Amino acid sequence: MAIKIKELAPTFGAEISGVDLTSLTDLEFQEVKAAMEKYGVCVFRGTNLDDKSQIDFGRRFGTLDTATAHHKAGVPARLQYPELFDISNLNVRGEICTETDVKRLAIAKANTLWHSDGHYNPLRTSWSMLRAVELPPPGTGGHTEFIDCRTAYDDLPEQKKAEIKDLVGMNNMAHRVKVANKGDQFYDNMDAMSFPFAKHKISLVHQSTGRPTIYLCAYTHHIEGMPVDQGQELCTELLEANSRRSTEGI
Repeated sequence: MAIKIKELAPTFGAEISGVDLTSLTDLEFQEVKAAMEKYGVCVFRGTNLDDKSQIDFGRRFGTLDTATAHHKAGVPARLQYPELFDISNLNVRGEICTETDVKRLAIAKANTLWHSDGHYNPLRTSWSMLRAVELPPPGTGGHTEFIDCRTAYDDLPEQKKAEIKDLVGMNNMAHRVKVANKGDQFYDNMDAMSFPFAKHKISLVHQSTGRPTIYLCAYTHHIEGMPVDQGQELCTELLEANSRRSTEGI
């Protein structure tokens, strides 16, 4: 196959064509993986992937995560495979969700905040795959935004890079849901500090490319060893730096 790459944004993002993700040779897979490592976000159109073949493709990158944490948070499984998390407006009966589905609505609001998939887990997520099965009509929404966290790090002043070099972020799912649903009495009264935290350095080196990156998001509640208010102020500052390197709807 002749793999074709079309760059989508000045610093990251590419559309890849000329590949069949259901039958890649080992050499072709390595070419695809190298492109994904370089561009961070890659778009593949008309892949013909179904649930099973998406899982098979994903396994070529390593061990797959499951959606167990989301189901425990109150989102019942609609799909057959636990490796797939259902991002849709349908419930387990295939009915359109309404505002009466309070838990589902809360999770949907949380998904609008900047986040890195699996950031609340002790083991970081290396890759995420988002497969569109059915999309809203053009112009009616449904876009996904991505952030170039590596270039956002490059933009930081050297003093800020040194300041965050060894800092550790404290992350959990409860914090993101609480922030997204501010004004809801149930979530306002929820104490994110009472939930388990996953610890991750907020300044990492991307293993494949050797490029440093900012690694924090809406799951990051505070910074270990720092007063909570001070840590949250730093998190807000870095999230704003990340936002300046976002691309919508590529």
